[in-house]
Amino acid sequence: MSRELSVAQLAALSRLWDEAQALSEQERAAWLAAMEGEDAGLRPMLERMLAAASADDTSAFLHTLPKVIDPDHAASRGAGPAEGRSVGGYRLLRRLGAGGMGAVWLAERSDGLIKRPVALKLPHPWLVDTQSSEHFKRECEILAALTHPHIARLYDAGIDASGQTYLALEYVEGKTLTERCNADALTIRQRLELFLDVLEAVGHAHAQRIVHRDLKPSNILVTPDGQVRLLDFGIAKLLKDDGNETATTQTAFAALTPSYASPEQITGQPTRTSADIYSLGVILYEMLAGQGPYRVKNPTRASVEAAILGGDIEPPSRNTTAEHARHCATPPAKLSSELRGDLDTIVLTALKRAPHERYVSVQALADDIARYLRGEPVLARPDGMLYRYGKLLSKHRVEAGALAAVFLSLTIGLVAALWQAEQARQQSRIAQQQSDTAEAALKFLEDIFGANSKDQPDPAKARTTTARELLDAGARRIDSSLNDTPEAKRRLLGTLSHMYNELELPDEAAALFRKRLELTKSLYPSGDPAVLDEQIQLAYMSIGATGQDQARPMLSDALKTLDQKGDRTSSTRARLELALAVLLKLEAAPGDLDEAVAHADAAVRILKAQKPSTDLAETLLEQGNVLYAMGRYTSARASLIEGVQVAQSLDMNPADVADIQMQLCLVEADLGNAAAAEPLCRQAITTHLAKGAGDDVAMLDNAQFAGVLFNSARLREGLALMKGLHVGQGKAPPATPFGYSAEARARLGDGLTRFGDIDEALENLQAADKMDVVAWKRPRVQRFVLPRLAACYAELGRFTQAADTLQQAETRLSWGAKRNSPSYNTLMMVRAQLALAQGQAAEATAAAAAFQLPEGETTVTSPDALEQLTLLAEADVASQRFEQALSRSRQLQERVRASAHPQHSAAWVQRMALVEGRALLQSGQVAQAIEPLQRALQMGQQLLGANSPWLADAHVWLGLAQFKHGERNMALNQVAAAAAIHAAHKELGFHHRSLLAQLQHEVDHR
Repeated sequence: MSRELSVAQLAALSRLWDEAQALSEQERAAWLAAMEGEDAGLRPMLERMLAAASADDTSAFLHTLPKVIDPDHAASRGAGPAEGRSVGGYRLLRRLGAGGMGAVWLAERSDGLIKRPVALKLPHPWLVDTQSSEHFKRECEILAALTHPHIARLYDAGIDASGQTYLALEYVEGKTLTERCNADALTIRQRLELFLDVLEAVGHAHAQRIVHRDLKPSNILVTPDGQVRLLDFGIAKLLKDDGNETATTQTAFAALTPSYASPEQITGQPTRTSADIYSLGVILYEMLAGQGPYRVKNPTRASVEAAILGGDIEPPSRNTTAEHARHCATPPAKLSSELRGDLDTIVLTALKRAPHERYVSVQALADDIARYLRGEPVLARPDGMLYRYGKLLSKHRVEAGALAAVFLSLTIGLVAALWQAEQARQQSRIAQQQSDTAEAALKFLEDIFGANSKDQPDPAKARTTTARELLDAGARRIDSSLNDTPEAKRRLLGTLSHMYNELELPDEAAALFRKRLELTKSLYPSGDPAVLDEQIQLAYMSIGATGQDQARPMLSDALKTLDQKGDRTSSTRARLELALAVLLKLEAAPGDLDEAVAHADAAVRILKAQKPSTDLAETLLEQGNVLYAMGRYTSARASLIEGVQVAQSLDMNPADVADIQMQLCLVEADLGNAAAAEPLCRQAITTHLAKGAGDDVAMLDNAQFAGVLFNSARLREGLALMKGLHVGQGKAPPATPFGYSAEARARLGDGLTRFGDIDEALENLQAADKMDVVAWKRPRVQRFVLPRLAACYAELGRFTQAADTLQQAETRLSWGAKRNSPSYNTLMMVRAQLALAQGQAAEATAAAAAFQLPEGETTVTSPDALEQLTLLAEADVASQRFEQALSRSRQLQERVRASAHPQHSAAWVQRMALVEGRALLQSGQVAQAIEPLQRALQMGQQLLGANSPWLADAHVWLGLAQFKHGERNMALNQVAAAAAIHAAHKELGFHHRSLLAQLQHEVDHR
C-alpha cells in the first residue's frame, strides 16, 4: 500500500526530488545516506521514486507516488498524462521534464487552429487540494501580469473534464543559462551582457510586485539566437501592501532549491525582492567562477543551509578552475585577474547575508554591471575596515542620525584607500602604505566621533549634533593631525571638502581643498598630473565661492605648465580647456565668450581624437552652453545634439543626459522651435526627478520650462507650473551657489509681468535680486534678473529706477562691449520698452535696431526676431511712420503663417494687431481700424491676465476707434473696462493712465 502524506510532507518530498535531480549518481548516494531529521523519514519513498525514474518506467513511477489524504478527489482522478493524450484542448507530444510539483510536456492544440508548440505544465493530480488550488490560481495570476520579451509567456490556463489543471506556456527551445555559457565558451564580457537580459526580466517582475523566489540556471533558458527566457514562477510571490503572506507562500520555501536560496528563505522569514537579488548573485557567481559560492563537502540540505547562513564565501576570482577558464575561452591566470576587483565586489554585494546590505534593486545591480562593462567605477565597495566603521556608527548611535548624509560621503573617500590597498596586495610596499593610510583615516574619524560623545555626555545633546558641527570639528582637528601619514591627510581633506560642498558651503569647501592642493604639491613633483588635476578642481570650486578671482590665475598657471611640457592632447589638457571655458562663460567679461568658445572647441578636438567618453559628452554640453550664451543658437544646437548622441551611445548616467537635453530644450525654444523644445524639457524633468535630483535642480528645470511656455504664448500654463512648485510663496529652497532659486523667482516675475500682474511681479523680481546679491552675485543670474526688474519698474512708471537698473546691469556685466550675447538683446528690448513708455520714439527705434541676430544662427520666427520686429513697429507708430508700421505688421503675419506652429507666436501677433489698429486709426482710417483692434482685444483676453495693463490699453484703443466711429456707448463700455483694470493696481505707469485719461476726456467732452 502507498503511504499517505500530508501536503507539507509532499512539499518537502518535492523539494528533495528537485535537489536529487541536480546531483550525479555518486553524489546522490552520499547525499541520501547523510539525510537527517524529517528528511531521513522520507528517504525510502524518495529512493523508490528515483529508482523508478532511472528505469524510465513512467507508469511504475507514477504508482510509487504517495497519496494525499483527500478521499473526495481519489475517485475522480483518471489516468496520468501520457503521449498522445489530450488535456484541455492540447495534445501531449513528449515529456520535457518533471519535478516534485508536476510535469511539463511539449504539446500542440488538438484542433490545429494555431500551429505553435506550447510547454504544457501539468501539476501532479495528487496535489489537488485547497492550498494547491490557491497555488495554481496564484501562478496564473502572476504569469498573466507578466509581459516581457525575456519572460516565457502564458497562452492559456484551465481545468479539463478529468479535473487536470494545466498552464499553456510559451515553448522555449534552448539551453539553460550556464549550459549555454559553457557550450559556446562565452567570455566574461559576453556572460555579463547575457546576465543583463536576465536582470531586465527579473526587474520587470519586481516592477509588477512579483518576487520569483526560485531563480536558478535551470529556470533560465537561452534560445539558439541568444535570447533569454525566464521560466517557472511556480512559487513566486505577489507582494501585498499589508506584507502578509498566504499559507501557500509561507510553506513555499520547502519547494525551492536551497543552493540558490537566500538566507531569509532558508530561515522562513518573509521574502522581498532582495531574496531574488541574492539568488541572482549565486547565479552570477556560478557563471563567472564555474561553481557555486558554497564549499560543502557533504551536500545535504542541512549542510547547504548552514553554509548559506554562516559559511564564508570566497570571491569568484579565488574559486575558478582551469576547466572553467577553458569554458570562458580565457587563460586561467587572466580569468582570475579579470574577476578580481570590481566583479568580485559586485557579486559579493549581491550575496550579502543581510538583505539591506545587498543592492537596493535589480536595476542597481544592472547599473553596476553596466558601469563595469563601460570601464567606469562601480558603486559597490568591498568589505574591509569600512565594516569596522559601520560598527563604529553602531557604537555611537546618537551621532549617526545627524551624520546620515555625511556617512555616504565619508564612505566614498574611505573605501578608495581600502580598495587600492586590496588591489595592491601583491606589492607589499604599496599595500602597506595604503593600509597605513586607511588605518590613519579611520582613527581620525574615530577621534571625531569619540570627541563628540565625550564633549556631550548627555545623549539628548549628542543627538542634536549636526552634520555641519561634526564637519567643523573635523576641519579644526585635521590641521594638527595625520602629519605622519600625509596620504591619509590628503584623502580626508578631499573628503571633508566634498562634504562641505554637499552642504552648499563653497567657501569652506574651497578652503579645505586648497590645503589638500598644498599638501599634494609637497608629495608630488611639479607638473605631476595629480597636482594639475587638483588645481583644475580647486578652480572649479572657487567659481562657486567668494574666492572666484583666484580661479583664473590657478588655471593660467596650469596652462603654462602644460604648454611648457608640450602637452596639447592629454585628458588633463582637455579638462583644463573645459575649465577655462566654464570660467570665462560665467565671468562674462568683455571678449570672454569668444575666448570661452576657443577653449571649448580645443577640449572637444582633444576628446574627439580619443574613444567616445563621458568627458566628451560633458564637453559638448559646455561647448553648446557657450555658443548659446553668444546667441549662436544653430551652432549650439548641433553641439548639444551630438552631446546627447554620445551620451546615449555610452549608456551614460540618465541624469547627465537630462542636463544636455534641458540645455537643448532652451536652444530649440530660442530658435522658435517650441514644439521640439517641450518634449525635451519634459523628458529632462522626469529623469531628474526619477534620479533624485535636489529641490534646487527640480525648481530650475521647471522654471526654465516655464520660460519656454511663456515664449510660446502659454502664460497661464507656465505660471501654474511655477506656482505649483510654490515659487514666490516663501517655500522656495534657499539661494544656492548657482543661483537656482534666484533664477526661479526671476522667471516667475518675468511671467507675471507679461501676464499683467505687475505688483506680484515686482515682489518676486526684487526678491530674486536680493537673494542673488546677498548670496553669490552670479553674472548668469544677474543678467536675467536686472533687465526684467527694470521692465517691471517701467510698467509701474518708475522710470528713473528702471533706467538706473539698466545702467547697473550694463555696468556690472560689461554688456556694452559684448554685443554677441542674447542677454544683450534682452537689454535692448527693455531699453526700447522704457523709451516707448516715456514717449521717446527715436531712442526706442535705436534700441530695437541694435538687436543682434547672427546670420545663420537664428530663425525669422525666433522670439528675438519677432520681438525686434514688433518693437520696431511700435516705435514706427510712435514716430507716426504708419505705412512702415503696417508693412512690418504684414511681414510678421506672413512669417507666423508660414511657421509650423503659428499658435506659439500668438503673443507677438496680438501686439501687432494692436499696432495695425493704432496705425490705421491715427492715419485717419477709423472704420478699418476697428477690426484689428477688436482682434487685439479678443486675443489679449485669451492670453493675458484679467488685470493686465496691456489689456486695458487694448480696451482704450478700441474705445477711441469706436468713439470716432460714432459708437459712444460702446466706447463708454471700453472706458469702464479699462478703468476697472487700472483700479486693481496700486501703482501704474503714466503711459497707461494717460491713455485712459485721453479717452475719458474725449468721451466726456464731445
